[in-house]
Amino acid sequence: MEKNVTKKLIRKYLNGDCTADEQRLVESWYLYVASTAPKHKGNQDSKDEAKAEIWQLLLEKTARKDRKGRYLLRIAASIAIALSIASYVYLVTQSDRTGQTLTAHAILPGSKKAMLILDDGSQLPLDSTARNQQHPLGEEGQYHIATPKGGEYDVMLADGTRVWLNAESSLSLTPTFNKNDRHVDLMGEAYFEVAKDPEKPFIVTVNELEIEVLGTHFNVTSYPEDQEAKTTLIEGSIKISKGGNEKVLSPGQQAIVQDISKDIQINNTVDPGKVTAWKDGFFEFKNDAIDEILAPIARWYQVEIVYVSGKPSKRLTGKIPRSNHFEEVLNILKYAGVAYELKGKELLIYPQDQHN
Repeated sequence: MEKNVTKKLIRKYLNGDCTADEQRLVESWYLYVASTAPKHKGNQDSKDEAKAEIWQLLLEKTARKDRKGRYLLRIAASIAIALSIASYVYLVTQSDRTGQTLTAHAILPGSKKAMLILDDGSQLPLDSTARNQQHPLGEEGQYHIATPKGGEYDVMLADGTRVWLNAESSLSLTPTFNKNDRHVDLMGEAYFEVAKDPEKPFIVTVNELEIEVLGTHFNVTSYPEDQEAKTTLIEGSIKISKGGNEKVLSPGQQAIVQDISKDIQINNTVDPGKVTAWKDGFFEFKNDAIDEILAPIARWYQVEIVYVSGKPSKRLTGKIPRSNHFEEVLNILKYAGVAYELKGKELLIYPQDQHN
């Protein structure tokens, strides 16, 4: 009975049907076990050893709980073991059969890195060991910064504005930034915490779209392959304009503008926490299509996604730390029932569970 309840709760989680308490239950136990359980390779004896060690970890964690929550704790323990052991067994099997684990293990998560492009054309690499360039962006000939695939970076601008750049993104400032204006151009995705200056509005240009603010927090996503720009307001107020059309956003709203259209659509049901999860170190998805989930993952892990005979119709809900190795992401996809094959840094996705 307990096993069936566990499976049912896991399925509810993957389908986005869990209550808030159930979601926290699944996530907390999975993350706990995933972060503390030892890694194993090899035969059946090592599998049994892994199960025993994970059980011991869970028993130690739950021994101090009172009787009132014991039933849910047993379910939680079963969930953690089901997720961890299923992922582990899959890795061992694949390692024995194709060597795929070695390839997946070699694909590391992205990191803090960017390229600062100086006014004279020279380039200065930035990483986690050189977090602060000598001058804020917008001073001393420093007007351009770009992140590669597998990179992210946060930078301070000359006016005190702080910007987080996601993978494969770039930000360019005008030479007159913070003197005559506060105008920046963005490609990709960025989160802005704009310093207030009523006399000089902060303007972000994305293709032909213009976002004007005085001082606020917002997220902009506009990758070329998306063919649209999404601006999500976290706090404050911003004005969106394109081709003579204008809309003013309130906190919790998202403006969507297609590249080929002047229309500005407003999404009033957006989840700001999900939109900005990348800045806080997570991939978060809620009833999202597979291609929507894998696009940012591909940019972060520098892999290419190939859909074989169409895209899966499956939709998933979940949250994955961006610090995970790629093999851990594959484990989650496997457990969720997504059929795939990894060839080097090319991830083949099948429409149904037709690949063994």
